Amino acid sequence: MKHLQYNQKLTFKKAAEGIRVAIENSNSLLADANLLYDNERYERATALAILAIEEIGKPKIIREILMEVEQKKIKEKWYEYRQHT
Repeated sequence: MKHLQYNQKLTFKKAAEGIRVAIENSNSLLADANLLYDNERYERATALAILAIEEIGKPKIIREILMEVEQKKIKEKWYEYRQHT
């Protein structure tokens, strides 16, 4: 059976929590990237920095999901959220 992914409207409370978690994750990834960079582990530092950039893009998408009213567009935004680009 195909795994069903959430693609519905968000409550303000859930959106706020998602934004908070995404920002915390991004900050944590960036801190780890800095530690690796300072210890000359440049490849891994770069990989974590890229993940931090992707993570900090999530709050924008969450806000877009929150404000969207059309179900088709909400579903498209959830797809964008899961793509990490």
